[in-house]
Amino acid sequence: MAIIIALYFIRPQILFSGFTTVTTTVFNTKPYPTKNGVHPFLAKKVALVIKDARAKGIDLRVIQGFRTMETQQKYYNKGRSTKGGKVTNAPPGFSYHNYGFAVDVCEYKNGKPHWKSKRWQEIGAIGKSHGLVWGGDWTRLVDKPHLQLSMADIIAHAIF
Repeated sequence: MAIIIALYFIRPQILFSGFTTVTTTVFNTKPYPTKNGVHPFLAKKVALVIKDARAKGIDLRVIQGFRTMETQQKYYNKGRSTKGGKVTNAPPGFSYHNYGFAVDVCEYKNGKPHWKSKRWQEIGAIGKSHGLVWGGDWTRLVDKPHLQLSMADIIAHAIF
């Protein structure tokens, strides 16, 4: 255990690469045959979220669903080894996007994403009403566009 803790602080990429190897063997790391490449159970929940949002006058759309390990690495590098601000704390293999268990959504105005929406709390509440975890509730890196399956749903509907 002490070796794992030491590696986490000294050479975390060793742990991350090992974890990624294990998770890509255990879980699906290819897009599902759904519109955004997400697990069908998540796709159904997201469709309900979008329907409920539209009923409240919010033109909500999925920006991204499934994400490859390579894309995740590019996002993880932002604010670390490449220019820009940090956009994720999850290295490849640690993001629910890598397994089709998460989406990023955004309200659209005039046909374009409206990232400065004042309705994020409402969007998050709609997602949570369908049993999804909302990234807007996180404290380390608040991620308002992010909705993901709960661990209970992954175990009940995605793994077995």
